[in-house]
Amino acid sequence: YNLKKIFSLAVAASIASLLILSGCASSGGSSSSSTTFADYFSYPTVNKNGIAYTIYNKQVAPDDMDTLSVVLLSGYTYIEQTLNHYGYIGVAVQFSNSTNKLYVVERSVFDKFLKSEIDANTFVGQLKVMEL
Repeated sequence: YNLKKIFSLAVAASIASLLILSGCASSGGSSSSSTTFADYFSYPTVNKNGIAYTIYNKQVAPDDMDTLSVVLLSGYTYIEQTLNHYGYIGVAVQFSNSTNKLYVVERSVFDKFLKSEIDANTFVGQLKVMEL
């Protein structure tokens, strides 16, 4: 599977939907129903291996790389906004084919990616995928 290529293509769309999800792109006004990361993810916690992680609470189709990339970027952003954790951050994803995976990356790598100091391919190359 070509995660890198698909991830690169999905990144621009992901960042746009990430802004919407995190509420940055919502227009000012008194809208009482705003979607937050907490609607989609468990509250981030740090496991015994020192990985700060969150769990995405919906299933993802195994071949839906667009959704996966949005979920990962959103999850990492949620951890950054919630925990002052330097080291590894991870997003646990449940796939509809009953596999569960934890996508882990170093926080410093994610920060560089957000600042466009590294590209999507470099970022994906730094991801570690663990079976859960």
